[in-house]
Amino acid sequence: MKKLLTGALFAFLAAALFAQNQPSVMIVNDTGEVIYFVYISPSESEEWGEDTLGGEILDPGQTVTIPLPYSAGSGNLYDVKLDATYDHYAKYRITASNNARIVFTVNDLELPE
Repeated sequence: MKKLLTGALFAFLAAALFAQNQPSVMIVNDTGEVIYFVYISPSESEEWGEDTLGGEILDPGQTVTIPLPYSAGSGNLYDVKLDATYDHYAKYRITASNNARIVFTVNDLELPE
């Protein structure tokens, strides 16, 4: 029983420590469109990774707090992409610190090449 409690305490402390090292950012949707998917990845990555909204939507004017998928140290650069029905909004090479507020507007619209 004592080993079980010690193991549970260790798991809890490890999870708390991981949460401290994994900051969150606030995504503000000022695009005027409903956002269905939000992707965040380190700028040096070639992949966007998983949608961080998890099936939820982000209505115009709403803010959502999302944990960064990777630990952020000082000076870490991230790319963030929002997908609406037909449009995509993106910011590249932004410094994402804990509780950073990242506002997306129509100016962040990615135009087709």
